[in-house]
Amino acid sequence: FPFALIFLLLFFSPSTGSGRGIQACTSHDLGQNFSKMFNIEFTDENKEQQLVWQTSWGFTTRSIGISVMIHGDDKGLVLPPKVASYQVVIVPIIFKKSQEEVLAAAAKLRDTLVAAGVRCLLDDREGYKAPFKYNHWELRGVPLRIELGPKDIAKNACVTVRRDTKEKTFGVALDGIADSVKKLLDDIQASMYKKADDEMKSRIITIKKWEDFVPNLNKKNLCISPWCGGIDCEKSIKKKTKEEGQKLANDADDEFMLTASAKSLCIPFDQKLAGEDLPEDKKCVNDECKNESNCWALFGRSY
Repeated sequence: FPFALIFLLLFFSPSTGSGRGIQACTSHDLGQNFSKMFNIEFTDENKEQQLVWQTSWGFTTRSIGISVMIHGDDKGLVLPPKVASYQVVIVPIIFKKSQEEVLAAAAKLRDTLVAAGVRCLLDDREGYKAPFKYNHWELRGVPLRIELGPKDIAKNACVTVRRDTKEKTFGVALDGIADSVKKLLDDIQASMYKKADDEMKSRIITIKKWEDFVPNLNKKNLCISPWCGGIDCEKSIKKKTKEEGQKLANDADDEFMLTASAKSLCIPFDQKLAGEDLPEDKKCVNDECKNESNCWALFGRSY
């Protein structure tokens, strides 16, 4: 469905990647197909019965998998603060002599953050040392960890540790801690988004000539190219990319090179994503197509 509005992310780490796009949410013009099937009608302004026109909007559970694969690291999940069940976990540093004092201070800190609208958990489990708790919550991707021990309490401060960058900050004042934590969570959210967005855009290559199209797909990129939007043209692109991709893989003797058919993934709302205007000759990227291009479209292999 070439004109589905789809949200694209690339599954790839700093060292390698699949080069595939994935559909995580979508909108479709269903027309009257379902209203005919189920006889869904309405009365129009002329008081006549008409079949309804429908659209379909969806945000799918595969977006969870996208988040895991885009942001996760060798220690486990790394969750964006806006979607994390717990945005902050407080780990008290317990010693026998100061146990009651530290737990009371940690509970007060938790209550302060919860009252400020932060999803916060105090890990006051007995029988587990602080390093075990660090690993436990790192694995689960909690965006921010706060460590609180007797020395911190004496300074009216705490220690914060970001899950995304692992940056550890000592001496964070407990006075005004709610504002500090909210600001930090906003920064984590923005930083994670920018990192993913930069990685995605680094794999989008502007291609205007067919001779450059398949080689760049085989380098695990997406191609943004001038396109006519024709259904027959897309069928031709699917066929040619599979055949040429397979030939390149055979010539390179690379069993891991992607060879599946490419298709139109979306027509970006932001046509400036290509970095330039459509070619003056308006030639479609498909060298066998005789139609003029009318937009920049994003092509790639998908899951």
